[in-house]
Order: sequence, then structure tokens, then C-alpha cells
Amino acid sequence: MLTSSAISVTPGSTFLIFYHRYDLTGRTVEILPVTANDTDEAYVEVSYGGGPWIKLLRYTGRDLSWQGASLNLTANITGPMTLQVRFNASSNVMGKAGGWWIDDVMIASLGLGRAALLLGSVGPFEAPAGATAHIALKLANVGDYETDFRLDAILPAGWDANLEGGSSGLLDAALRIALTVAANATVGATYSTVISASAVADPTAKVSLTIQVKASSGFPWELVVAVGSFAAAIVVLAAVVVLRRRRRPRT
Repeated sequence: MLTSSAISVTPGSTFLIFYHRYDLTGRTVEILPVTANDTDEAYVEVSYGGGPWIKLLRYTGRDLSWQGASLNLTANITGPMTLQVRFNASSNVMGKAGGWWIDDVMIASLGLGRAALLLGSVGPFEAPAGATAHIALKLANVGDYETDFRLDAILPAGWDANLEGGSSGLLDAALRIALTVAANATVGATYSTVISASAVADPTAKVSLTIQVKASSGFPWELVVAVGSFAAAIVVLAAVVVLRRRRRPRT
């Protein structure tokens, strides 16, 4: 067990924040018959005003990537008081290997959150009816979590959108989106397409761009607006992009 000292708090927005990784899975231990499916347990516990320990989170198995955790304690703080935080793990299975690595523990008035930015030109671009405009965008993870983002599109009737590919870094991804203009689009008319990205774990963390495309006249050709190099594979838009927000050194 790792137990904090008593922390003075007052009513108001209060969060417990920490970053961690763990390996609680079965290991070869001389004195125990352990299998690969066995796992220890790890708990995050809080005591309010010297009261009983309350289990808030439970972890089993293995996750060796650094993850942020944010727990809202506000409802349990009804007046000036002290609280204690305890990280409590068993070690019957871990034996001589594995463990629970914990860092940056804090009590704060705001918790961790998810957020993103979509960057790029919104046009207006031009493409003939039936042709495809290739739009380059960048999706940036500006939140506190490693997050999967879902891409979606709201299109005019008869239009189509695909994610052609891109390249992804730790905090951002370059995206190449193919917008296919409807074959019956009115020449000279400008149409709006909404591209959005939302965090899979929190759909309210959402960002969008409205792209303007003008249906031009003439022989159909493809307007290419691209930066960098992109993969050739085409997948339906509604893809999930993984962006790692926080990367800590391996211990």
C-alpha cells in the first residue's frame, strides 16, 4: 500500500489525478501454482475525514502504456475536512516481477479532459460534378488523454466521402479526405460539407470544420490539395484515429 498524508480540502470542485501503468498478471513463482490467466488486483481508495477506505477504481491484468486517471471527489466533500488517498495492490501473483507504476499524483480543482483541433483550409474548393476533391486536414489531440477519435462527415445528397490515408504522430495526424461531388450537382453552386472528429470515450469532446466545394464546369478532373505523403489504401470515412497525448519514459 502507498498512502498519502492527510490533505486539507474545502467544498468545491475537487479531483484526484494521477498517471500510471501496471502489470498484475500471472508469473512463474516457486511457491505458488500460478497460471497465465491469474492476476493480482490494484485499487485506488479514498478516506474522507478519517473514515473508512472507499474503493474508487480497480485494475487487473496488464496495461504497460502510461494512462491518465481523473476522479471527481466533489460530491463527498460537504465541508472543510481532510482526505487521504491510498494505492493498494496485492502481490500473490506478481511475485518477483510485474508491478504498479504511479506518477504525478495531485488533488486539483479541474480534472483531465479530452479535446481536439481540426486544422486546414475550408475552401472554397472547385471540382466538376462526379469528380473528387482531395482535402488535406490535420487532427491534433490537445486534451490530456491518449484518445481514439472517430471521424464523420455530413454530406449533401448524392455526395460521398472517404479517408484516403495519412500519417500519424504522437499528438496529431495528417488526413487526406476524398470528397466526391454528386453527378447531378448544379454547376456554379457551392456546397457545404461538415467533417467532424469526436473522442470515442467522450463524444461531447467534438470538433468540426465546414468545407466549401463549388461545382465547376468542364471536363471532370480531380482537384488535389495535399501535403506530405499518404497511404494509397481507401477506407470509408467514419474511421478511428488514435492519438497519444502523453508518453512517459519507461521505468
